[in-house]
Amino acid sequence: DQQFADALNTLQAPLEAQRKAEVARREELIDQVAALDAHDRHALDTLRGLQARWQELARALPLERKAEQALWQRFRGACDALFARRKESAHAADSERRAHEMSKEALCARLEAAAPEATPASAGKLLREAASEWHAIGAVPRAHEARIEKRYHDAIAQVQHHADVAKRAAGMAQ
Repeated sequence: DQQFADALNTLQAPLEAQRKAEVARREELIDQVAALDAHDRHALDTLRGLQARWQELARALPLERKAEQALWQRFRGACDALFARRKESAHAADSERRAHEMSKEALCARLEAAAPEATPASAGKLLREAASEWHAIGAVPRAHEARIEKRYHDAIAQVQHHADVAKRAAGMAQ
């Protein structure tokens, strides 16, 4: 029995050292996932690569079930946290785009309301201010981008048209 125990210990020592190195590699993978930037467009590709690497390591040298499960739960937690940060970031961007859309809609409504009273003198100032404000407002949801752009250009055309009509009427009166 003693000889068998000695032979087993001779084999167990290198295996235990290998397992400790494997735990360190997996800890490093967990740290790499935690360090990923959720805003980076390549983060998901990097994450998939890290997940594939995890699977390779798990197949190459399985750890004790308890240790394996604990490390896997930490790895999954880091992955889930990355997805949660990405989702939160996407929701924040969507909210911001909707707010920009409302601002652009309000600007279009002001232009449409001001169009009938537009004179050649007031139209230039109104159009410059509107263009400045329009460009200062950020992006809108892509699905509504074409519609809001069309409304804006139609409102500008209305203001310009009323200013031109007023200019012609003033010329005729003179």
